[in-house]
Amino acid sequence: MEFALLIHGPERAWAELSEQDRTALYSAYLDFGRELREAGVTVVFGARLARPDAAKGDPREDGRPELGGMWILDLPSEEAALEWAGRLPAGPGDRVELRRCDRGRMSR
Repeated sequence: MEFALLIHGPERAWAELSEQDRTALYSAYLDFGRELREAGVTVVFGARLARPDAAKGDPREDGRPELGGMWILDLPSEEAALEWAGRLPAGPGDRVELRRCDRGRMSR
């Protein structure tokens, strides 16, 4: 089963991090990816998204948590997905949302 781990957080909190703290958080994400590979987890997709001000579409309220990145993992169960979601590094004000992916329903 595939699960999306979606990282939401306020952009201003990221902007307020020191360069050292940003570097440490990037490093933690790289470590998380390495841990996934070492555990034999298939990473279907993972990406840090462009800044919200580069997004096209409906504008959002200032201060609303923005989607900043995501991982899509192939895991045997929701319990395993919850365990990995709990290990995902998060910056200040970030939250991780877990959703099961259902690929077959988007196109025919």
